[in-house]
Amino acid sequence: MSQKTRKVNVHRGFPSPSRDFKTDCLSLDDIFVKHPSSTFYFRFVGGGFKKSGITSGDILMIDRSLDMLNNDLIIVELDGELLLRRYNKNMDLITLSTDYDYIKRGVGLEGFVLWGVVTVVVKSLRYYRDFKGIYVCNN
Repeated sequence: MSQKTRKVNVHRGFPSPSRDFKTDCLSLDDIFVKHPSSTFYFRFVGGGFKKSGITSGDILMIDRSLDMLNNDLIIVELDGELLLRRYNKNMDLITLSTDYDYIKRGVGLEGFVLWGVVTVVVKSLRYYRDFKGIYVCNN
């Protein structure tokens, strides 16, 4: 006598309520990085942007392929230093500012070089105890 068999999955108990919510892993690179070869990460040091919610230890994602737009946060090279500034242009007057001070420049943008545009700020909500300075990492 021959018997036909078939495979049957038998579950014991209740199925997991999370099985209806299975998704792919969340990748911040997939969400925020539009130009991987020109994206850099800096850890911010300073207090000039506290009113904007940016404090020491925050990670800045910088895209070097973007052009600056009015009110963008940018990284500029000024007098040999890389600095975080807010860019504003009103007619012929260009202002580079923090939350507390500003530098005015004329039309030609002489005196500073755009290094990149800040696209994302990552903030830790816990005290960052081991922070010792700026770390630069390229993808």
